[in-house]
Amino acid sequence: MSNHLFLTRPVELKPPIALTEEVLSISKDDIFSVQLNPETLNKEQKILLLKHILMESELTLYNELVANFVSKIIQMDVVDVFAALKGEIDPPQGFADMCSEASKRLEGYYNDNSKETYVVYSQVERCKHINRLNIRYVKYCEHHQIIYNQDDFIRFVKATDIINRISNPQGENRYEEGFYGNLEGALFEAIVSKKPIDLIKIQCMRLQQLQDKDGRHRLKINTSIMPESIKTRGGKVRTYEDTSKLIDYLDFCVEEFKNIGIEIRPIVLITDDDAKNMYKDDSVIPQEDILQIEKDVLVYLNNLRLYAKNHNSKAEVYLISHISSGTLYEKVKTIVCADCIAGGRLGNPIVSENEFTTAVETDQKKYGEEMGYSVSVSKDKVGNMFGVYRSLHALGIAIRQQRNSNVVYIARNKPYLYNHMAVGLEGEKKDRIPVVLAHGGSGEVFYSEGEF
Repeated sequence: MSNHLFLTRPVELKPPIALTEEVLSISKDDIFSVQLNPETLNKEQKILLLKHILMESELTLYNELVANFVSKIIQMDVVDVFAALKGEIDPPQGFADMCSEASKRLEGYYNDNSKETYVVYSQVERCKHINRLNIRYVKYCEHHQIIYNQDDFIRFVKATDIINRISNPQGENRYEEGFYGNLEGALFEAIVSKKPIDLIKIQCMRLQQLQDKDGRHRLKINTSIMPESIKTRGGKVRTYEDTSKLIDYLDFCVEEFKNIGIEIRPIVLITDDDAKNMYKDDSVIPQEDILQIEKDVLVYLNNLRLYAKNHNSKAEVYLISHISSGTLYEKVKTIVCADCIAGGRLGNPIVSENEFTTAVETDQKKYGEEMGYSVSVSKDKVGNMFGVYRSLHALGIAIRQQRNSNVVYIARNKPYLYNHMAVGLEGEKKDRIPVVLAHGGSGEVFYSEGEF
């Protein structure tokens, strides 16, 4: 049985099945309402649902289930049973009687406490999801003054399915409208206007906190992209996982969307300016370390590029300082950082005071107390972190204009989705640039949990 709904209005079929319509307390319109909970339905209501849910075969779910019963009884391929039900081929002798018997078995199976409720529930939820997508797709067509195209809509649905699959691999969360920013708009333009999507991952450097023999705190970066365990200050060990998986993941996304005709151009942006923004003088970290990091990050950059080249990857790898040069990214980042440190603008802070304070306290506990630096240093560090993510809107606009694309960012986990809330040129809040949630977990070509 297919698990995909057919994406047009139901067609009137007249299969050789005796289907009696009963007067029920649930209407056809109620079937697709958001409030519907199939678990509360009685037997008759479940059967009515089965008769209204149209599948990819152009049969109702009810008739597909009947066809599966018949297929097993007479050892006939289920596809041929579908064809016979639709009148596309001549049915075998006694076919109508077998369908009636299968119908009775099916309806007897769906008693009030049926364990098959999940079948109804999942298909109803799929129906409601498709209907909601269709409403929004029609609005996109109207806004762009484009004629509705059924094939394009099917690709639109498949694109949202891909987003759901790569963001929620275990199926624990369903696709949520708006959760990813205006990602649907970017998908729509990629389908109807062939506008490519630049899929961007902001990649932090592998910074290492160290102590020299004189007890001074030092900073360097690990330039490898392979998994490593490195000793840091106080004898602690920090484990870095295989950053090459990031490139593999991006290529995986490219192929997934390519299969439905959407062009994805993956980009990795290394935040090479973090160290100098966090430690602006010699009070905590010697500036000679910062200058060395600016040289070493080029090695890290080239290692990622080399891996991409050797594996025929489509991924482009740059330093964020290179891409942001000449854009308003730095200006917005400075505004956000200053606003955080100042405690927020009167009545309308860019970052809530509680969010900023909590992050500062965490930095003090994790680093400040041991390294002996003040709260003001923590504020600078945390302000810079918020500045980077809140200013991605300005960076995204610049990339979009330069490359004639739509920009979608990759976030590692849910908290960072909210850090992509955008800030405009005067510190005003904007809708965030679309974001895809890259999950952590098992997979052949995917992120695994840990640091990169």
